[in-house]
Amino acid sequence: AGVDHAEGSLLTLRGPLTLSWRQEGDVVLLDADLPPGASALLSLPGLERPLPPGRSTVRAVLSSNS
Repeated sequence: AGVDHAEGSLLTLRGPLTLSWRQEGDVVLLDADLPPGASALLSLPGLERPLPPGRSTVRAVLSSNS
């Protein structure tokens, strides 16, 4: 079995950044909190989404390409 969850935080020059995710079957649930003035790009198979400063919650269904 692989990794099905992770979380972490980082103190950046703009303030703290926190991120956690977990995978439940083919669904990925992500919570991110970015400091003011920061941005990020969430990149998963079949999904790219910009994350703005502040709290973001993303639920993504992973497509299976067999």
